Amino acid sequence: MAMTKDEIRESLRQGFSAYATKQWRASLVLGGRLSIIKQNAALAKMSDEEFAALAKEERERALQRMAAQHQAFHPVAPVQAVEEASS
Repeated sequence: MAMTKDEIRESLRQGFSAYATKQWRASLVLGGRLSIIKQNAALAKMSDEEFAALAKEERERALQRMAAQHQAFHPVAPVQAVEEASS
């Protein structure tokens, strides 16, 4: 038997809720890791500008991988990037 519109909506809500929770947790982990890496960079006498440039380079690589994965794994209902959703 086919799902009702309400069942489909609830299923979508659960899926996106799980996705949002995972993203939030990943953000907490990333924030903690970046804090430790920044401290290590300071101990290594790396300038803030150099650290920012390295972080930007790696962030761009990660964002490209994430965008490619979104296109490959979410072809029916693409998930917006955080920057897109907040603007």
